Amino acid sequence: MGGSFQDKGTQNKLLRNVAQAWAENEPKAVIEWAGTISESSLRLEILSAAFSRMAQSDFGAARAQLGSLPPGQERDNLVSQVAFATSNQDAKAALTLLELLPAGQSRNDMTASLAVQMAPTDPKTAGEIILSVPPVRLTNQIEQFVTMIATANMELAREWVDQISDSRMRSQATRAIGSVLAVSDPRAAAEWMMQKKPGMDITWLISSWASNAPMDVLTWAKDLPDAEARRSAQASVVQGLIWSDVERARNIFIKELSPEAQASTAENLANVWAGRDLAAARAWAESLSPGGARENALGGIAQSWASQDPAAATQWLQRFSPGDERDRVVTQFANGVAQRDPESALAWVASIADPDLRGAQLEQLAKDWLRMDGAAAREWIANTDQLTPAARRRIIEQPNPNYGPQVQFNF
Repeated sequence: MGGSFQDKGTQNKLLRNVAQAWAENEPKAVIEWAGTISESSLRLEILSAAFSRMAQSDFGAARAQLGSLPPGQERDNLVSQVAFATSNQDAKAALTLLELLPAGQSRNDMTASLAVQMAPTDPKTAGEIILSVPPVRLTNQIEQFVTMIATANMELAREWVDQISDSRMRSQATRAIGSVLAVSDPRAAAEWMMQKKPGMDITWLISSWASNAPMDVLTWAKDLPDAEARRSAQASVVQGLIWSDVERARNIFIKELSPEAQASTAENLANVWAGRDLAAARAWAESLSPGGARENALGGIAQSWASQDPAAATQWLQRFSPGDERDRVVTQFANGVAQRDPESALAWVASIADPDLRGAQLEQLAKDWLRMDGAAAREWIANTDQLTPAARRRIIEQPNPNYGPQVQFNF
């Protein structure tokens, strides 16, 4: 037959079609005939289709014949392909085929894939199977798998997660269950996740909930016994409103937030507001009582103003007396102008009163400048008296720099 066609592609297409039709009635004969095909990829394709057809009518015979094939990569590929095809009709039977594979990565990966496929229809069995797979093989599948189980049977999923011994995998599963539960009951999801793993970061869940029902989140947060959880929940409400309704965000900031939550949201609120109405935002920030919220709000104003009108912003900076408030404002102003005028930003940072903050900011800005303009930054680093020898060394030796060959400095 093969000699009748000069076009190899046409010949192979015809062979596939003939084999497919033949396998509908005589899959065993097709399997025997396919053994004579020399082209490995075509042989594997035809054998896979024939074994899959045989498995539909006589699974035991298909499994036995697969097991009789010589061990090797071709048999492993056939087993995996037939198992995947069979799983559409009978995932449990497909799993028994995987016993023909040698222990190792391929078998674990196929087992996990089949468990994922079983999850919507048989979540209990799928859960038992997935626990038999080494956690390292589930990194990219566990969240998809748990989402399917939770969607099919939430109570089962919540019980099943306790059986996971690997802490990282358990955290991934807990997050996936919380995501599904949050669709219908975000409060229950938040409380369950906090109970299941105290201290777990659920900011993503609270932020989503706050975007739909901010006052519900605030009411719930008032009763939280953990101060950090309360602060985070309150802050999420304001952060979620800043871009869509800055006036409402400001009112909630004033009336509903604890001092800790105000301090963590003030900078972003002021920054976004200043981008729309600098005068109003500045007046609000300056009206706040001394403390963390005021310092951060003024810093947000400084960063926004630096991008709008740095000359006017520098005049405003002259009003501040040395101290924590000025240090915060200068830090954020310098961040705002660093990309445009790094040397000016460094000069401002050099005026920060707190020596630890000053040193950290000088080092960070110098690192950033070195990535943007290596030659100019190196000259400044070599000649400035603002950096300690240790800081110079850290800047030049920072890992994976985006600039050219390192330059040796004499410290």
